[in-house]
Amino acid sequence: KTAPYSELQPGTLVKLIVITKVNSHVANNGEWALFPTASKFAHSCNPNTMYSGNDLHFTATRPISPGEMISFSYIGGADLAKSSFQRQLRLHRTHMFLCACERCCG
Repeated sequence: KTAPYSELQPGTLVKLIVITKVNSHVANNGEWALFPTASKFAHSCNPNTMYSGNDLHFTATRPISPGEMISFSYIGGADLAKSSFQRQLRLHRTHMFLCACERCCG
């Protein structure tokens, strides 16, 4: 019997690895995990939620208006206090996108 991914083309396998990496979160125990709901939340350098715990418990950090997208920072911590340019570099390096949030583009 062949391995489950042995029939995938190398490019498809790389794509799956990248998707998993950029949508994973570090839990409190330091392990990487993929959470189906949390992976759908948007990034913002001015987030309206933050998460904690191994089960990714989200808490609002400010009032969220009806229809407003739920967001959290993919970088967090001290990186959020850095300049837009530095945040953009970090996000590009770790999540492969350039942030277009209100704080970066405003």
